[in-house]
Amino acid sequence: MSIYMSRLFPKSNSSLSLCRGTAIKSSVLRLREDTFVLDTGVGSPRMCTQDQLTRVPSSTTRFENNVQFVDQSSRESLMKRKNLERFFIDIVAGDAVMKERAASKFNDLVGCSDVVKAGEPHILLPRRFRLNLAWSELTQIWRRNASIKGFILDKVRGGYAVGIAGFVSFMPFKRAMARSNSNHRYTVERINNKNMNVVVF
Repeated sequence: MSIYMSRLFPKSNSSLSLCRGTAIKSSVLRLREDTFVLDTGVGSPRMCTQDQLTRVPSSTTRFENNVQFVDQSSRESLMKRKNLERFFIDIVAGDAVMKERAASKFNDLVGCSDVVKAGEPHILLPRRFRLNLAWSELTQIWRRNASIKGFILDKVRGGYAVGIAGFVSFMPFKRAMARSNSNHRYTVERINNKNMNVVVF
């Protein structure tokens, strides 16, 4: 539990057990066809994609030490504990005033949303959400073997740095020699999910 949440816990409803991995009910609202707003009742609502939503089985009340994202392709991918604590906070039940105070303190500590369009709810860490959404779309493009628009940023050792979907990818010199300079569409050759490395041609 983070220091911030441990200070908030005595002020909250202490009859609810506060444990990492405890399942909690939340309301889910569809924003677009594959994007959802998840409202747990504490803090600002969060945006997530459909493959990040998982139902907790009724027989099980706890996750097994890890909160997991379920991918449709590889069934499951675990996040490291440090990343897990950045994305998720322990949820505490309380009255609406306490929840709002907790949300404002958390937004002051972490930072609020960058730009919010009219009608859309405020979200925590929208830059990280957009980064994950762009990475999942880039992975889908790689699996379909489709091309994506990009541009050459700079010459680096062994090739070029290419900007694609907010990520800096690498294109070897051999691949660059065979290309015409006017074409700005690239095909993703390989992706390393662990390091978020992309190689294009």
